[in-house]
Amino acid sequence: MIRLVIFFISLCLLVGSINAESSTTIDASSAGSITYSHCVSLETAGEGLKWPVFGGNQTSYTYDGSQASVVSMGRTTIQREVVIDQTSSNYIAGLTTVTGDYMINAEDTAGMINIQPNIPENMCDQASLGLIGSDGSSSSYPYSESFEGKTGVILHAGGAYQSMVGLNDGDVTLSGAADIPEKGYLYQSKIVTSKKGFDKNATTLNLDTSETMNAIVRSAINSDETEVHAKVVSKYTSVANAFDSVIEAEATNQSVTTISAERVNETSEESIIEFEEPVNLTANQTHGESKGLEEISGQSIIRE
Repeated sequence: MIRLVIFFISLCLLVGSINAESSTTIDASSAGSITYSHCVSLETAGEGLKWPVFGGNQTSYTYDGSQASVVSMGRTTIQREVVIDQTSSNYIAGLTTVTGDYMINAEDTAGMINIQPNIPENMCDQASLGLIGSDGSSSSYPYSESFEGKTGVILHAGGAYQSMVGLNDGDVTLSGAADIPEKGYLYQSKIVTSKKGFDKNATTLNLDTSETMNAIVRSAINSDETEVHAKVVSKYTSVANAFDSVIEAEATNQSVTTISAERVNETSEESIIEFEEPVNLTANQTHGESKGLEEISGQSIIRE
């Protein structure tokens, strides 16, 4: 364990296809102060990151980002482990634990944008007329989703804070937990939006959801019972696969008609996004596979 009078760490990573894998581990104690910051930003697109081009169907775009910060005074211990892997998806997982006997300000954020535009089966006849459109093999259903969230603590008389942030393309987990003896509070907020269309040539069978949440758990000001033990967990699962069985059933019974007679019998196969089993941050990680989101299990700092 490293013991310093003043301990300062500042990390900011912009991770692209060149630096696809990264990990960070911190285990430190200080009798003075600790300042820590770590920000991550990942982007992917179906045909490369570029501005929209007139006359072409735009492909999918995914953004995932997270930021963590800790500022403390007094005796403080921080443990943090982060895994970043863009080998086959935008994957971020971070687990942070901070304890101290005086002032602690800590916050974690999680953000996600995931978009797939509508590419109709028969927008126009590309084969016979040479116009812009899809031939059916690359058609897709449109969806857009976003997540903005943050969780953290303000402690004036010490305590403990534990957070978990997990992002995997359109999947998000944001968790904050705290043991507060007095003079402090735990907070979390999020804004979620998601939309999806099911008919590539119409606007039927759509979903549209929005969610806003704000929570503050504060210790009592004028009371002998001032302790706070709280945990707030937010999870979001991508709408990319929502109602795929309904879509496939309808596609099976729907005939395709186009200007070109040779294209009448064309069919399209839907692309299914699959996420694998959750990864354990404490185990050796094998890169090159799309990881799931880690669940906090048996590590809660909340007293039973």
